[in-house]
Amino acid sequence: RARPRENNQFRLEVNSQTMRFFVNGTYLVAVTDTDWQRGDIMLVAQKAEESDGYIVAFEDIAVHLYPTP
Repeated sequence: RARPRENNQFRLEVNSQTMRFFVNGTYLVAVTDTDWQRGDIMLVAQKAEESDGYIVAFEDIAVHLYPTP
């Protein structure tokens, strides 16, 4: 779970058509998408309705390509 007003670590693992999402080392969900074979990476932040505002910063972004078994 993300911790408001603290640094959080988000990780996305993609293997073929399956994407696995993690926040702060905790597995959240896996999604399989058979429609997309390739694409781009986009980071998005959305303000919660009850919030007066937000500050978002991304750092240490790394993309690793792992060999297909």
